[in-house]
Amino acid sequence: MYFFFDYIYYRITQWKFKSQGSTSPTALAFISVMQTMLIQIIISAISKQIWNKDELASHAKQLGLLAILIFLSCMFLNYKKFDGQYEKYLGYWKDEDKCKRFFKGILVIIVVAAPIVAFGLINTHWHK
Repeated sequence: MYFFFDYIYYRITQWKFKSQGSTSPTALAFISVMQTMLIQIIISAISKQIWNKDELASHAKQLGLLAILIFLSCMFLNYKKFDGQYEKYLGYWKDEDKCKRFFKGILVIIVVAAPIVAFGLINTHWHK
């Protein structure tokens, strides 16, 4: 699983390298949002089994604060993990052929967007 996030970090950092350097806050934010949404999907599924719609509404502020705490924790942990790693990843993936790189780039976009879209769909359209 770490390889998965490493490649996403590498590609987003490479995309924003000229403006942000090798420790890209954009890459850290994308990965952290993605991880937060995955965790929130699990929390949301569990909380919907425990509480009804009205009880969930009464706990919305606490759940929002939990999401912020999870995001900040992910940002901190991702910063610790990825700080100074760009050059290592560049060594791994600098020689990718263009076709493979293009398709992996499409997959990165889909994978980054999928948890955000899934979280939105689950919490707006699939209430019990």
